[in-house]
Amino acid sequence: MEWAWLIPSLPAIAFFFLATAGRRLPNWSALAATGTMAAGFIIFWFVLADWSSMESLPEIKAFGFSIDWMKAGGSTFTWGMVIDPISLVMLG
Repeated sequence: MEWAWLIPSLPAIAFFFLATAGRRLPNWSALAATGTMAAGFIIFWFVLADWSSMESLPEIKAFGFSIDWMKAGGSTFTWGMVIDPISLVMLG
């Protein structure tokens, strides 16, 4: 479950790589895009297996985490992810 943040992050990293170096490395562009999507899909299956093995209420299982992303003055901005049945479907 701790690796769930990689699922949306890998395609974002590939986007920035392709936006900056895509034309200079045309043969690597397709490999980078396909590879990051495949890696995210593989990580999804590990997250799914970890989520399905959680012992919780039978009707609702959820897992979440958040980190402090930025502090400005008295405000704290957090980034996090919740893994529940509907978000797990959307990640896959």
